Amino acid sequence: MIPLIDRYLFLGLLRGFVSLTLILACISWLVQALGFANDLLPNVQAPIDIALLSLLQFPNAVSMCLSPALMIATLAMLVRMLQNHEYFALTAAGLGPIRIMRPILTLAFIATLIQALLSFYISPLASYQFNRAKFEIRNNIGTIPIQAGTFKEVFPGITVFAEEQMSDGRWRDIVIHLAKSGDNQVTYLARRGQLLQGDSGPYLLLNGGVILDDTDARTQVSFSEHALILKNTVNQANKPYYLNKKDMMIHQLLNPQAYGVTHEPSIVSMRVKGFELLSNLATPFVLALIGFISITSAGLNRRGYGRRISLTVLLALIFQSGVIYSANLGATSDMTVLIFIWPTVCLAGILAIAYWRHRARMPVWRAANADT
Repeated sequence: MIPLIDRYLFLGLLRGFVSLTLILACISWLVQALGFANDLLPNVQAPIDIALLSLLQFPNAVSMCLSPALMIATLAMLVRMLQNHEYFALTAAGLGPIRIMRPILTLAFIATLIQALLSFYISPLASYQFNRAKFEIRNNIGTIPIQAGTFKEVFPGITVFAEEQMSDGRWRDIVIHLAKSGDNQVTYLARRGQLLQGDSGPYLLLNGGVILDDTDARTQVSFSEHALILKNTVNQANKPYYLNKKDMMIHQLLNPQAYGVTHEPSIVSMRVKGFELLSNLATPFVLALIGFISITSAGLNRRGYGRRISLTVLLALIFQSGVIYSANLGATSDMTVLIFIWPTVCLAGILAIAYWRHRARMPVWRAANADT
């Protein structure tokens, strides 16, 4: 049977944690979705497809927001308890910080499990589907972003301008600029053009135009009809989609060689990402305890919240910087143990500070808890 006070504290903290997680995740997802829409909206016919596809970024947004939301929820709950004198009542009843910390640690454990599931498996799978769909959109004839009256880079090195699109789907008054290797520049001018799909990829069938080839001497070639294969023109043959570190699950990140990765810098980058994910498993505990200690270390003092919250944010940033540094150092030096040292030291330091700040009342709290 869970004690009533534990249920009260846990449910109050859970409501704030869930609300903050969803709010922060929605904001983060919205920022990413807007950037994605700005990049690909001219390429698709139905904007609803962009909205549905961008939902695949939501699991990653949730996993990033779990720990900060838990820290903020902990701060908010403790400040509210001080303002409403609830913390005074619990202290007067002999309940110590360990008892109040118990529901916080329980929720931190749940958040760690959710974060592990999301960051290790669900987010990489969703990211793979998202990046694969984006790759296919950018390489589909129906999504080549030609816009009337606008110079648009439809592929790397290929800029297209068309005056307008006629009722039959063809484009009028077309200018195409190709940036080839070195200083070689080629420009196509055509009265009409139509975007088609062939075995070699998308191409523009141009009618009535000239080719301006800027080599050692400027040459001009007229044509009545010319097929300009877009991808092959700049040596951009159809390529398969390759995994990147955001698309890889934890076992793939820790051993990328087993999955066909041979480029040494990529291997190091993937291992760094894997080490960061492992180190971040301690983040919910660390950030929640930092928030708890920063508020309760001042005892029953209800002043100075701004300083304590600022200190909490600073310590959280220091911890995250240490996670990134230890992950990089562990991956480059091939010492996996380094990713566990920093979180362990931080947790031990936080608990030591908690004990030192509350050591004077420990016997009273032990006696009160023994009576109950």
